[in-house]
Amino acid sequence: MARDMQQQPFQLYYDFLTAELQKTNTGHSSFANVLSALEDFQKNIEQGFYAEELKNHGWDIARSLAPYIQTLQLGPCDEVTLLNGKATGLLRILAEISNPREFVMFSLEYLDSMKTDEDGRESHAKNRSMLFISYGSALSIALRHIRTKKLSAFLNNAFSTVLSYASTEDWLNVDINSSPTNCSENLLQFYFGFLNELLPVIRAAHQLADQNERRRLDALSKYYITSLCETIFSGMALTKRSNDVQQLLDLAGRAEFDVLELLRQSALTSSASIQCLPPLGCSVFVSLAVTDSQYPALRKRSVMPYVLDSVWLFKASLTHVDYLVMDGHSNTAEKGLCLLQVLLWRLDGECFSCGPLSESSGSSLALHTMVETLLNFMATTSNHSQRQLCFSLFKRLMQHFDDSSRAWTVKHMIEESSFPSVQVAGLSVLKDYVHKYWQDGHLDHATRPPSLFMGHAISQTFLKPLFDVRSNIYTSGKDTQHSVLSSDAVLMERSTLLMHVLNLYLYLLMRDSPEVNHTGVWRAEHLDRTSRKLINPLRERVAAVQDTFNQVLHSESQDEEAMRAKLTILLMDNVLERIVERIRFGRKDSGQPVS
Repeated sequence: MARDMQQQPFQLYYDFLTAELQKTNTGHSSFANVLSALEDFQKNIEQGFYAEELKNHGWDIARSLAPYIQTLQLGPCDEVTLLNGKATGLLRILAEISNPREFVMFSLEYLDSMKTDEDGRESHAKNRSMLFISYGSALSIALRHIRTKKLSAFLNNAFSTVLSYASTEDWLNVDINSSPTNCSENLLQFYFGFLNELLPVIRAAHQLADQNERRRLDALSKYYITSLCETIFSGMALTKRSNDVQQLLDLAGRAEFDVLELLRQSALTSSASIQCLPPLGCSVFVSLAVTDSQYPALRKRSVMPYVLDSVWLFKASLTHVDYLVMDGHSNTAEKGLCLLQVLLWRLDGECFSCGPLSESSGSSLALHTMVETLLNFMATTSNHSQRQLCFSLFKRLMQHFDDSSRAWTVKHMIEESSFPSVQVAGLSVLKDYVHKYWQDGHLDHATRPPSLFMGHAISQTFLKPLFDVRSNIYTSGKDTQHSVLSSDAVLMERSTLLMHVLNLYLYLLMRDSPEVNHTGVWRAEHLDRTSRKLINPLRERVAAVQDTFNQVLHSESQDEEAMRAKLTILLMDNVLERIVERIRFGRKDSGQPVS
């Protein structure tokens, strides 16, 4: 066929070729015919025929090759594979010999049209991916041949078009326990290769460009990498994707994308992004660079120098931890928690202050915001393991607060949070610190400043508001007009909180003594007020609820929920009885009047 057609005008040959392609695509011709046509076409190209015409019309023939690059089962599997390979090879040849500007414009238009195709069938998604990778690769070939002083304009359009396709893929639902599909893995490798193949072109253009063009070229590489982080890696579970992370960071190293630039900007502005880069992508990139610094690619490319001041790194990364955890998706939050884990591991000793929002600025404000985000995440996430990790990291973070910051944080959790689970966590942390300070001998105020978690300060700082029955600990989150002392429903709703408060009080009464009274809990006025306003009224309410439960359980079947509620009330009554008994014996031993 090559001999027959090579002397014909290009238009005749073009009409013949496109007709053959169309006939096979509609099922009116055989695979053998179209394969023969493509082989003859390649021979014509290799022999130099129609070179000038193909410069201007190669893109049009490239469009006709699309049906044969897909995996449509129009024939036997071997023939389909052979035809796919031949069509893909010809597409790359056309990208090499065609007018690069014309071919780039065609490729951008063709790739952009693929975003509107919403056929959700798995087979069709695979076909779309093959087309996208093939025509995207051809686009990169044509871009390498463009000669212009404004390469950034072409790259900007190319990067935007190529990256927009990634948002149509369901990267977020790649299961943490599943291996990546061939489709998603091929796409990811394409994205790595696309920028990697263009980096030499960018460097060459960089040397000849003016200052503004150099700035644009630098920004485009960073935009591409952070966009991959935002679109693909933000929702990708990293447990089984360490090789992909390594490739991404290696690519960033070759692109001379220094993560310190992001961190410096974050430290100065408390912002998660610089210039026009996607903020979530910047935060994901920081997380990957910091947490995966053990990879040889990182050390080789110096994406993340390990020798950094740990306090500076912590402060510079606060906004990124906050942004990742706040995102809400479990795989994104995973990156934020892993980043925080590494940052805390590098710290040593007390470093930070955290207080009310009105008194915060700079890194203190960023720390305050991150504390709020961590507390909100603990209260709202449905991922149990991440909730536990978050709470563990939160307690480790508090170890790096000064004493007043710890006290403010605990009070904030207990008194101001709208989440009962956060209030319970605050009470748990409070008891841990009271116990720790007592065990560590912080009672000696002559050699160290008194702690807010010890001495009479604990009564004023924590116990006074804790025993105020008007606080939100004792009222319903839905109906603040009713409290545990006036409503059985509120008593059961707040039972967990109450048990923590009562156990803390019992602990202090047992550890302290009327003779020493380090904490002030044995002052007569404190005992009288607490017994009168809280302990005695609560005992009466618990007794009434017990009578109600006894009547219900005798008249109806003993369902599991009722039995759990009765057990809760029994435990509360037991703790209250022990508190009253401890107060009675303590007063008797110290000579105080016993009520």
